[in-house]
Amino acid sequence: MLATLPSELLDMVVGQSFHIYIGLLSYPHPELSLDDLVVGLERLPWKYLKYTQELGFSVPIHERVESRCVHHGGNERFSDEAVQGGLAEFLTDDENMDEDTDQGMNKSRIVDPLCNLSSALGSLRFPDDQLRSFRWEVGTCIPEALFCGNESFFGNQRQVQSITLITDGECGATKNVQDFVDLVQFRELRSLDWRGLNQYNDFESVRECIKVHGHQIQSLTLDLLTWVRAEKIWADGFRQRTPQRTRIPDNFFSQKVLNVHPRDQNVIFVSLENLQLSAVSFYHTGIEMAYAYNIESLKTLKLRNCPGSLDWLRMILDSVKPMKLRSLKLTVGLNSLDRDAYMHITDTTCNFIHHNSGLESLYLMLREPIDWNTLTVVCHVIVISSTW
Repeated sequence: MLATLPSELLDMVVGQSFHIYIGLLSYPHPELSLDDLVVGLERLPWKYLKYTQELGFSVPIHERVESRCVHHGGNERFSDEAVQGGLAEFLTDDENMDEDTDQGMNKSRIVDPLCNLSSALGSLRFPDDQLRSFRWEVGTCIPEALFCGNESFFGNQRQVQSITLITDGECGATKNVQDFVDLVQFRELRSLDWRGLNQYNDFESVRECIKVHGHQIQSLTLDLLTWVRAEKIWADGFRQRTPQRTRIPDNFFSQKVLNVHPRDQNVIFVSLENLQLSAVSFYHTGIEMAYAYNIESLKTLKLRNCPGSLDWLRMILDSVKPMKLRSLKLTVGLNSLDRDAYMHITDTTCNFIHHNSGLESLYLMLREPIDWNTLTVVCHVIVISSTW
């Protein structure tokens, strides 16, 4: 819409505003090739880039598909026609082609279905340190041109404060083709939202980010899809990178990603106010996780199908640590409960709600044998949502 405004009027608007957002690429249906994103990017009104502080790529993800990523050969929803053409050309090339040069060049065109988008991003330049927010809500791997190296798209954008990533948690190809996402470069990062972590390097990216910027993160959202799968992905990657036989930790996320160990009382997230975790296990952890997340300062807590989450809430209650939650969202599936937690689900939930008497919003999705009558008595207001 900004592109339709006369330049004189736009200058007046910008003169009175600190935030102008353009460049959000959104489409009404999921069956698109990456070429559509490239076209949308190339059509951006470049003369207005100097006013832009937020950039995002968004494709509505409202239906379950086998895999959304271009690297999945059996799914054509995000197929890159240019890559398919390159493959055909490669297969019909002269057999006498020099293997170390021409053939290698063609192979590089084949293995990177995101090359067209990467090229378009490379031609899009913002003034230094202008962007404040970036969203990749496409459900595919992240193009190398975005985060990797000094010549990447974000090479001159170190003041980004908010990053949202939705990647394809089912794409097995990414373990070989997706590069390390460098989040440490963003010195002012305050909010990290990453859903669909799908390879060892993803967890390493988060680990490095928390190590450097954990003290300033105010909002953290991590979705591992399923704990069992995430655990296997991390363990496989760890074994490949560890020459000697090293014991796999009982909880890789707490011990290796957060670097939290039994009886620690270190506060990692000093500034954290909003915490949302999905499929992150609390088994083999203790009250040290409450210290790490600075539970006393949280305003919003959302736990979705996190194994051992009810046991963790009971530990918090037993520690009598004060809390100031305004919003609580708790989703507990059968696979997230052991037998003891299952039998005490009503008591634990009621006691935790009572412990946070300042709640303004409450969303619960719990399995039987939850006693909703007892829960209703304990709560001032209960808002039960059927969606996360």
